[in-house]
Amino acid sequence: MGSIVDGFIPTENTDAYKQWLTTRFNVGGNYQLDEKHNVGLVVNGHTFKKKLRAAMTLSWNYRVRKWFGFSVNYSIYNRSYLNVGTGLSFNFFPLQFYFISDNIMGTMLPAATKNAHFRTGLNWTFGCKNDKDKDGIPDKQDDCPTDPGPAEYNGCPDTDKDGIIDRDDKCPETPGPKEFEGCPDRDGDGIIDNEDECPDTPGVVEFNGCPDADEDGIKDSEDECPTTPGIPEFNGCPDTDKDGIRDSEDDCPEKAGPVEFQGCPDTDSDGLPDNKDACPEIAGPVDNQGCPFGD
Repeated sequence: MGSIVDGFIPTENTDAYKQWLTTRFNVGGNYQLDEKHNVGLVVNGHTFKKKLRAAMTLSWNYRVRKWFGFSVNYSIYNRSYLNVGTGLSFNFFPLQFYFISDNIMGTMLPAATKNAHFRTGLNWTFGCKNDKDKDGIPDKQDDCPTDPGPAEYNGCPDTDKDGIIDRDDKCPETPGPKEFEGCPDRDGDGIIDNEDECPDTPGVVEFNGCPDADEDGIKDSEDECPTTPGIPEFNGCPDTDKDGIRDSEDDCPEKAGPVEFQGCPDTDSDGLPDNKDACPEIAGPVDNQGCPFGD
């Protein structure tokens, strides 16, 4: 027994030696598929007896909830190809608890398993500013923290890019000037398109943005003579001599006359309208062209 104990008695030695650390490398990448899914690839390795021993891991990660995540990975290392792992993570404010295995197959096939690791741990995150809408502007500095927007508008969106942020824009999806609170006025008549019955033709407020070219108080769409002032009785067409016959049907539009003579007068009342009467101011028989017979 004494000889065994003597073998563990320390002795001093001045000899020097050196030990090289194992060379290792890790190269990886991650691609975000959407808000909740991402995939990753990691290639790593180390040297052993001047030989490179490489390994590769492909992973898929799913953010089930803001506080809970799940992952599955497949690894190839140490000439082992049946390494399917999984992991769970739980977030609690700045802390993240995780449980990871790189080979859950090892629990089912222990005899055929070369490696199986199980790890648990804790991560503490700090210095990360919240950005709910992922627009690169921290929530505390973002006037619209739930809607992505440019820094130019303090994080608020301007969907139609008219220089007016959506929350102040009455027409957020259609560009418009500031004077109309972001709503367009295509015809430039001062009436916004969504209140303009004729948005592509300049008009007046009286007719909800529709034109009245001849300014007779009858809008063009209801005016049968839109370029000539008229009266409502004739749907906007004129009756210049005011004889009750519209000009387009009046043989004498500038002289009042009865309907029986198509609007022409019969000054001498001889039954022959002036435009057919050779003596319009002296009554005469029709068979003498309205002139009296001489004595």
